[in-house]
Amino acid sequence: MQRQVDFDEILEDSPMFSSKLKIETQKNKKLKSTLKNMNKIANQYIKAAESLSEIGKKLSASIVEYNKQIFDVTEKDGQDSINQVLSTFSNNFSGVNEARRLNFNFIKTNLIGPLKKFIDEELKQSKLQYKKLLKMKSERNSAFNKHLNTPPNSKNSSKTETAFLNAEESYVVGCLDLASKLVRIREKKKFEFVDRMKDFLQSQSDFYFFANSVLEKNTIAINKANDQLNEVKLYYQDLTNQQEEHKIKIYKMLLKKRQEKEKSRKTLDKSGYLRMKTGGVVKDWEKRFFRIQDNSIWYVKNSKDMTRRGEINLLLCTVKLNYELNKINCFQIVTPNLESSIILQAPNSEEMRSWMEVISNNIELLLNQQMSDKKTDLSGTEKAKKTLEIIYKIPGNDKCADCGESEPDWCAINLGVTFCIDCSGTHRNLGVQFSKVRSLTLDDFEDELIPLFEKLGNEKVNKILEAQTNETRKPSYRDDLICKSQWVTAKYKLKAFIGEKYDQETLNNNLHNSVRENDFDEIYRWLVCGANPIYKNPKLNGQTAYHLAVQFADPLILLLLIQFNSKIDILDFNNKSPLHLAVEKNRIEMVELLLQKNAKLVFINENNDNNVNKNKEENENKEEEVIEDPLTIAKNLGNEECIQLIEKYLNERNKSNDNNSISENNKIIEQNENDDDDSWVLPNSSSFENLQKENFDNNESKNKFQKTSVNYFIDNDNKNDINSENSSKIKNNETNSTSNVNSQQNASLKNDKLGQGGKSGKRGLHNISLSKIRFPRRKSSNSLNSKNNSTSSKSPFSPRKLSMKFKKKK
Repeated sequence: MQRQVDFDEILEDSPMFSSKLKIETQKNKKLKSTLKNMNKIANQYIKAAESLSEIGKKLSASIVEYNKQIFDVTEKDGQDSINQVLSTFSNNFSGVNEARRLNFNFIKTNLIGPLKKFIDEELKQSKLQYKKLLKMKSERNSAFNKHLNTPPNSKNSSKTETAFLNAEESYVVGCLDLASKLVRIREKKKFEFVDRMKDFLQSQSDFYFFANSVLEKNTIAINKANDQLNEVKLYYQDLTNQQEEHKIKIYKMLLKKRQEKEKSRKTLDKSGYLRMKTGGVVKDWEKRFFRIQDNSIWYVKNSKDMTRRGEINLLLCTVKLNYELNKINCFQIVTPNLESSIILQAPNSEEMRSWMEVISNNIELLLNQQMSDKKTDLSGTEKAKKTLEIIYKIPGNDKCADCGESEPDWCAINLGVTFCIDCSGTHRNLGVQFSKVRSLTLDDFEDELIPLFEKLGNEKVNKILEAQTNETRKPSYRDDLICKSQWVTAKYKLKAFIGEKYDQETLNNNLHNSVRENDFDEIYRWLVCGANPIYKNPKLNGQTAYHLAVQFADPLILLLLIQFNSKIDILDFNNKSPLHLAVEKNRIEMVELLLQKNAKLVFINENNDNNVNKNKEENENKEEEVIEDPLTIAKNLGNEECIQLIEKYLNERNKSNDNNSISENNKIIEQNENDDDDSWVLPNSSSFENLQKENFDNNESKNKFQKTSVNYFIDNDNKNDINSENSSKIKNNETNSTSNVNSQQNASLKNDKLGQGGKSGKRGLHNISLSKIRFPRRKSSNSLNSKNNSTSSKSPFSPRKLSMKFKKKK
């Protein structure tokens, strides 16, 4: 219960009285703080309201000005109701603002003023009186002690007594004044502020009632003007449609005239001599006869050799001036299919401009044709457009990750970054082990890659790959190709800006730990830092990151690992592949993803390969131990979904093998029988070593192979020269491959190393891929001669070092 100040206790000066004074004073102190804060907020409210009133005045004035400007038009059109609405609204709005101003003045006078006065005169003075009373009490106690310590017969006895009585009287009067003030404050605060708030709320109510009554008058005018407003809107819509139709007609007429002029002016064909910068060991300029025809550019060497060389479709090309070389009249053709730009030199500036214009005309024509063709495939166009929109919404993806060029249309599906066409050429040169390049507009972008990109993006990836650039300046889109190429190589291949470096074992272990924890961001970080996805961890029975992913991670993480290394059939020390473990764990999503990526369904024990006898005859006769296949495991475990899934993919693969094995062999034989000219072809990696050894062991090997240095152009001629001995082998193998289609299907499922002609050591020439492949040039021009007679199993003609020609045996 609240203690009341009792005036009878003043004379006693009891501790209870002192406690009551102290408590009341503390309460007043808190009340003062609360009221000061309230007064501050009320002032802020008034200032904000005054600003609103000023803005309202300006709005009303602008409405009046607008009404004056459109008055003539509305009056002429008979739309006076609209004008009346604006006039009425402006007048009423001014009246409301004036009422608001009066309301604010009332609040200042009846709320803020009295509140401030109560704080300053009542609460502040009570605090000062309490401090004064404490001082008087101290003086009284001092006089009292002095009086008591005076001897009875002392001369100062009467003086000390008088001083004590005076101090006592002053203290009692001070207590009486303070107690009276505290009682008044306690009672006054119950009604003073409440009364002021009542007046404030009443004034607010009166203001809004007045504003409502004023604005209600606009309702009648608004209803009257609604019909006229609808008519004006309809008239405006009709007028807009008519104008758009006129604009379209005029635009079509202008476009037609322009197209007719351009058609008469544009040239699509051109021929003549240009100098070309070669890319051999000794870089030089060679004069060649070039021709642009049928939307392609190609050249011939001389009158003795009229073979088309280096034919390039101009669809994916861009042409621009070259300022990097210290030569005049140079221009370059940039295409993502080649390592570097094709640099050409014209005899004069007019010829240079003419060549560039013709190339641009062909590019424009091809793009327009593509656009017209794509109109028939709206679904594909819409899909590509939606994909591009999704990719661009990812933070940082709307600009090139390497130079900042806007709207990049190329990407690396393993890195999850987007880049421009200039940087795409360098990304291709890095190789797929560093960057798997795809076009966002021209290639079929797989839906499964979209979630992968959404988890990554340029902004996130650059935080890893550009963590510590130090003082190295990142190139901009204005920089030349050399600068961009150096940056891309340092960033992705050399890992120069990653920051903290780790040894390979640490990277591999960290990758495995992150896969077990299902941490996508950390997995990506270790992969781009150089972790090996197929590293076999001896502490985990030789399991790789793939084995761990199918057990502990999400399918998206497995997809990420596959982008960095597609060897998904690797076996652990227990001879189990990731597919085996996925079937055992009954992880259907993982099983389906692995099967989509062509995971093997039949395996050969890898331990046999480690203990192969050096004698080839014994090795060929040795039986291969077949590991229990995933389908059998699924049946033993009773995993029905896995069984159905595996059988479905097994049937599809069998049908595909039946159709492809014969048709490919027939196509190769037909090509070789009709071959008359030289062309750039290479065997595939599965039969390359056997072919080079077979040809180089022959005494006539110099006639079969011709040394060449790689040009910036690729010979795209469809004819291929293969010697008659190889052609006869192909014909012999055709019969075997056709009669053993079923056995080939099983062999291909058992081991990817087995060719269609037999075991891995006896591949037939029908395995050769005749698709034209372009490889980087050799490091040394003498490397071919120095190793011509080598019998080593390692070929001096590595498919990454050299392009080869098969010439017809004379």
